[in-house]
Amino acid sequence: MKHHILIHGLLLSLISGWTLKPAESINVVQAIHSFDQAAQALQAATPDTLVLFDIDDTITSPNSKINWAKYKPARRELVKQAQTAKLPYPLKPDKFYSDLWRSADKSSLIEPKIINFIKNLQDRKIPTIALTALYAGPTYFEPYLPEWRLNDLKGLGIDFSKTAFPDMVFHDIPKDQDGNPTAFYHGLLCSSNLPKGQILKVFLERLQQLLSWRPNQIIFFDDLQDNIKSVSEAMREMHIPFYGYLYLGAQDLVGKLNPQIAKTQVEGLYKHNKWLNEQQAAYLSL
Repeated sequence: MKHHILIHGLLLSLISGWTLKPAESINVVQAIHSFDQAAQALQAATPDTLVLFDIDDTITSPNSKINWAKYKPARRELVKQAQTAKLPYPLKPDKFYSDLWRSADKSSLIEPKIINFIKNLQDRKIPTIALTALYAGPTYFEPYLPEWRLNDLKGLGIDFSKTAFPDMVFHDIPKDQDGNPTAFYHGLLCSSNLPKGQILKVFLERLQQLLSWRPNQIIFFDDLQDNIKSVSEAMREMHIPFYGYLYLGAQDLVGKLNPQIAKTQVEGLYKHNKWLNEQQAAYLSL
């Protein structure tokens, strides 16, 4: 397997000008706009490879454009305006509003072909899981956030629960501000907004203790540079070859934000505690 990794590393070095490194020191990061650009690495994966996918803005994106990654600055400004307009009336906790739009605004796959990529990995018995910033606890609207996310993904054709890894709760990692622990649940490694590299390192150490299994390489997809860097550094510490893909597909989504529709949606969220989809907001904006 080390021979195979060296060959794969050589191919990457020839393509991108990287210098060939010993297998245990391989730590490569590449920006991609489509999963097709990582197809070669995924095809070369073996049952000793661990493949991880972020979810939000990597696999899925909200249906409402105001919640798209590329419109975050516009959303922040509209939220600020809506919060100011509601004063002096009391606002609910920020978590209430984020939980509300998460539950109400449905998501779609950024690239539907990801279903086949993941299914192919699973059919080849390659461990494939999610590494998400989700917290492992209840929301204002869902009994258990990981369960909600799991079912949401199943509805889109993706099932991370096919993993053979057991569920686990990491009680030795500090809980988040709401008292929720970090956990691995049915294929979802939930970092509770802690550094993903830190959580993955603890998870891998636990797998080695429980199953005597350690991956011989990591392939990780995420839309945020900080997350890629965090995992990259953790894998370097563990001397595990790492291939990180900074996924930019969410930035390529086609659709122009309608400021009036977006304003109606955000105002409805803060004034009436209700999330309107774009069609409903467009009707009220007439």
